[in-house]
Formats: sequence, C-alpha cells, structure tokens
Amino acid sequence: MSVTFLKEKIGLMQLLGICLTIIGAYILELKDGWKSPLKRIEKSKHIHFMLLGMVFASLSAVTDRYILIQPINLETFYLYQRIFIAILLFGISTIFYAGYKDIIKTYKQSFIWVLIPSLLYMAGDYFYLSAVAVPTALISLVIPVKRTSNLVATLLGGEFFGEKNLFRKTIACMIMLAGVFLIIY
Repeated sequence: MSVTFLKEKIGLMQLLGICLTIIGAYILELKDGWKSPLKRIEKSKHIHFMLLGMVFASLSAVTDRYILIQPINLETFYLYQRIFIAILLFGISTIFYAGYKDIIKTYKQSFIWVLIPSLLYMAGDYFYLSAVAVPTALISLVIPVKRTSNLVATLLGGEFFGEKNLFRKTIACMIMLAGVFLIIY
C-alpha cells in the first residue's frame, strides 16, 4: 500500500526481506504439515477477519505516514490519536459490556496489570510514530522492523505458557528477523 499510495520504492534486498518475513510467518503457523496454514485459511472465517484486519492495519500505517509528513507536531497527533482510541474503546465497552462499571471494576481489580502493558504499548506506539515521522523512513520498511517484537513474544510467551514446538517457532521468528535485517539493510 505504501508503494501504491505513498509512491515508495522497494529494492531487491527489501523484497527478499519481505519474502523471508512471510516465509517465517508461514513456518510459525505450521501445525499438521506444510499445507496446514493454507487449509486453515480456506476453512476458517476467523482467518479471513484477521486478513481483513491486516488490510486495515496497512491502511492505518499508510494514513499515519501521510499525516505525519504534513506539518503537524508528533505529540499533538499522538494525543489526538490516544483520545480517539479512548472514545472508541469506551463506546465499544458501553455497547458490548457494562461500560463505565466494567472500567471501574477492572481498575479496582487489576490496575497495575493493566497499567504496565498499557504504558509499554503506548511507548512502543510513540516510537513507531517517531520513526514514521522521519521523512526518509519508508513505511514499507518501518512496519516489518516494528514486528521484530514477535521474536520476544514467541520466546517469552512460549516459555511462559509452555507452548509446544518452541524451537521451530524460534527458528521461524529468526527467519523473520533475517528478513527484517534485509529490509533495513
């Protein structure tokens, strides 16, 4: 989408890196043989929702980039984005759950367990937007670098939750990181 809408150019090494990242993600999703991810894509409507989510995430990244190359202050954009997200999440909480009551209940029961990941997520988003705001940074290259957190999540999550095939998943994430290296090379 960044090539189409933002007229970014991707070189051969970056294209190879993108392919390695996709291959690593495919290996990460292997369950019952080499065709299992394709079979799950074909059978599951939930994966179609995930693919649709990827399209929206791509549009969001391209939109972020388009806005941030305009003469706008990064902190102002970030503040408006946080306010907009808070309003949307409050609306969703009100429509599908008990709204304000659930927020207060969560605050009382697990404030610190919600606060720490929230602050880390917000810091990650701020650094991501800082990278996107750099005029020479290509969004098609920033996004894969952002996704290097998958290796940490795979290792920590795999150990913490006792997942099976952790070695294969770690190798898949390392392939993805090699792809990211080629993308930023």
